Amino acid sequence: PPTCITLGLTNPICIAKTNSMSIISNIAALDRKFAWSFLGFVLAVFFGGITIYNEFIKNPNPSLSVQILSDTNVLDVRENVPELKILYDDVDIKSLSQTLSVVVFKVQNLGGAPLLNSYYEEKAVPTLTLTSGKFIKVEQVGTTNDYLTTSAQPVLVGQSSLQLPKVILEPGESYTLKALLLHGPRSGLPFKATGKVAGTK
Repeated sequence: PPTCITLGLTNPICIAKTNSMSIISNIAALDRKFAWSFLGFVLAVFFGGITIYNEFIKNPNPSLSVQILSDTNVLDVRENVPELKILYDDVDIKSLSQTLSVVVFKVQNLGGAPLLNSYYEEKAVPTLTLTSGKFIKVEQVGTTNDYLTTSAQPVLVGQSSLQLPKVILEPGESYTLKALLLHGPRSGLPFKATGKVAGTK
């Protein structure tokens, strides 16, 4: 209750105390005012939100994702100049209607569980295959931890297939690769993803 001081006046001056007890009193007043329990309602909303997140939003499995960060032509010659030659490995790639591109992509576990070595199918290791052209060079350019820096090294299988390394990926962890491609005219990215990882698409 407020503290009242008369000071000889007809109407006393009342000063209300504001502390943590007033907050509890307000909640208790709401409890008495409504038929339902206010505190029970708050708890129901809180735990209901957690249940919805766990059941419908959070992915309890690993999820292997390959995201293209950039796709850039090394050379972009718009004019047809007969005297101009563009050589790569002593081959005039311009005369063959070929060009060089640099593609940077990130491999990441977007799921809610670790991706373990044993989850990779030996007979169907995740692979990026070029539908046209060939890989000239692939290198690792970034990781989220030292383990991936050492272990997540790309493996070229022939000229058109890049096998992703079978490494442990914790949720949110990733590594980034850069590939140099030699290819002809194209529209879009010439990649096809294949392979199988247990518990993920």
